[in-house]
Amino acid sequence: VGDEGWAAATRSSLRVHPERLGEIPWLKDDPELQLMDRGSHNDHFTNFIDGIRYGTRLNTDVEVGRLSANLCHLTNIGIETQRPLAWDAQTETFKNDPVANRLLGRPMRAPWKIS
Repeated sequence: VGDEGWAAATRSSLRVHPERLGEIPWLKDDPELQLMDRGSHNDHFTNFIDGIRYGTRLNTDVEVGRLSANLCHLTNIGIETQRPLAWDAQTETFKNDPVANRLLGRPMRAPWKIS
């Protein structure tokens, strides 16, 4: 959901509102973003291990995986808080919602920290 509409995607379909969002040719014009046959889950695992062992290109960029996982985490936080949340992608925090922001991570035990 964004300022100009919404999109819902599965492996086999894309629904958008307003319809003009489905006409944006961003995917077709960028060879780096071309859809590929991703195969079965075993193919994903094989591709990942081959990337580690042989440096072969991954089916999905690491940043895409991170953003996909973030979307799942944010959805779970929305379900847990049971209210609309405003996400700031620049700061990767919820706007004006300290309770939801606390759910983004866990307190770390000393001496561990993220710097």
